[in-house]
Amino acid sequence: MQRENGSNKKRMTRRVRWLLFAGSFISFAWFNQGGGWNQNSRFAMVRSVVERGELSIDSYLIYVQAPNGPPSRFNRVPIRNAEYETDGQTNILLWKSKTGQFFPVSDALEGDVASGFLPGAAYGW
Repeated sequence: MQRENGSNKKRMTRRVRWLLFAGSFISFAWFNQGGGWNQNSRFAMVRSVVERGELSIDSYLIYVQAPNGPPSRFNRVPIRNAEYETDGQTNILLWKSKTGQFFPVSDALEGDVASGFLPGAAYGW
């Protein structure tokens, strides 16, 4: 009788442990928020140092769908001095102020900056 109670107790303890593990695992997997900007930038820094030996993470900002291969495959677009090229067109990176005005990320850019996404919006520097 004593032995039977001990084995039942072990089974119940094991079952409770597995249920707690499974419940915790499912809830953490279901409600995972993913990385925020801080975690993503740290991950990009590690990739940049390992893959290219550079401390710049600019080239981890823009990805385009790969021309060959499955739709889930992406290619990284290299960025130099806040400029990048897609489909033969040179584009620049812009910051948006609280008032809605756009400013170039790089101070080295000169001339007019026109946004193709905002009709009629052109800003001169």
